[in-house]
Amino acid sequence: MKAIKKYLAILFLIVTFPLFRFIANNFILDTSNEIYEFVPQESDFVIEINTRNFIKEILYQRIYAEEYFNKKIYPKVEEGATERKWRASGIDLFGKIVCFREQWANEAIWFAVIKHTDPDALKSFIRANNPEAIFEITEKYAIIQLNSSTNQEKLSEHLIKISKKEIKSFSERQNIIDLFDRDKEINCFIIPKVSEYNSLLDGYFSFDFLKDHIKIEGAFTPISGLKDFKPIAYAIDKEQALSLRSSLNIFNSIYLFNDQKVENVPEYTQLALDYNGADCQMIHRNQGYSTPFKTYPLVKIHFDLLDQKMWNAFFDSVKVTPGIRVDTVNRIIETAQGASFRYRQTANIFELMQDSIQLIDAAPSNVYFDLYLNSDCVIDRTKFSAHKEFPPSDFEQTMGMMVAGKMLEEIRSLANMEWIEFRIEGSDDETINVTGRVEMKEKNGHSMVESLSFGTMLFNFISAY
Repeated sequence: MKAIKKYLAILFLIVTFPLFRFIANNFILDTSNEIYEFVPQESDFVIEINTRNFIKEILYQRIYAEEYFNKKIYPKVEEGATERKWRASGIDLFGKIVCFREQWANEAIWFAVIKHTDPDALKSFIRANNPEAIFEITEKYAIIQLNSSTNQEKLSEHLIKISKKEIKSFSERQNIIDLFDRDKEINCFIIPKVSEYNSLLDGYFSFDFLKDHIKIEGAFTPISGLKDFKPIAYAIDKEQALSLRSSLNIFNSIYLFNDQKVENVPEYTQLALDYNGADCQMIHRNQGYSTPFKTYPLVKIHFDLLDQKMWNAFFDSVKVTPGIRVDTVNRIIETAQGASFRYRQTANIFELMQDSIQLIDAAPSNVYFDLYLNSDCVIDRTKFSAHKEFPPSDFEQTMGMMVAGKMLEEIRSLANMEWIEFRIEGSDDETINVTGRVEMKEKNGHSMVESLSFGTMLFNFISAY
């Protein structure tokens, strides 16, 4: 009798799931477009997370791949506990999530718009995870500021206006409702920074979560065909943990591997970046760094310059940036966190490195941006040791190495992505195509479950530290 009940249960699931998918597609999970009304017209980046697609696939995996799903998604049950404990978030899991970015006086501020089912539960959930969070809640939605600002008073006033829909909507600038593909899990729309050397008006790309990988595709709109575009001049190096090449001026600021941001990087003709891990040396606290490690990122950053005077002015601004020290005699740049680089500047190039840079010319192509990242290499090539000249005490070394080793192992457990590729290139019909792929390590699972597992573990990791 038990066997009969088991087979009947399986048959019931097989029969009812197609019906569930039909209802989810056409009735229950079909959300309104009201959420887009909160996106301001001046946003330069809009991301839609299409939760209805995530829920369909996640429920499918929960039913038909229960053992795999439980292993990846559910948190470990504490010893002696009989059930898993969840905290009500107040988030409407059947509503879309939209994130957008606005530029504010040399700041890029991100916001998220989330539909809720219970405003009080959502407030408690947000405060429990981030007591300093800044947000506004309306009858149906919450608008959350995702990063801090140096001009918070005015930004808070702006946030209130967004929540009241007093800011012109992005739909008056671009009809993203029709542009975004409801069959894709994530849709993105970007408007690159306007400059004399930027020939891109805007771009759209999507993320399609398939079995063992995530497919990225889309297109950018050029201002006047492809005649103004130059291909990348240097070949990408897949022996590096991360390798990037670009002839597009789609970056205007860089981070020196910590929270010290270098603003307004001038336009360039070519960018080549290789990263191959980091040499992290534990150093005595009397050296004045804000972290216990003096870090030597194994990085090579090369710019072919457009305007030498502009870059000279930029480098002068770097010298007076708070938290960054420039040794012009030994040609070294250091940050308050202890990251250290050598630099080289001539009339035609600007470089950051540890030793030297040797680039290989790229084969003729119509590629304007190329990126490759190997997650295991990023982790495996991050090394910890004690600083030879200024080591901390033996006790601090022992404790520091234990913590660093534990963190590295935890990060390693998060790395369920094998490699990432992303490319922007021209085509015969003078459009600029976006293609990419995120390859998962787990070949018998599903990229959506792997991504959800990654997000959960990453959140727990950040909360722990």
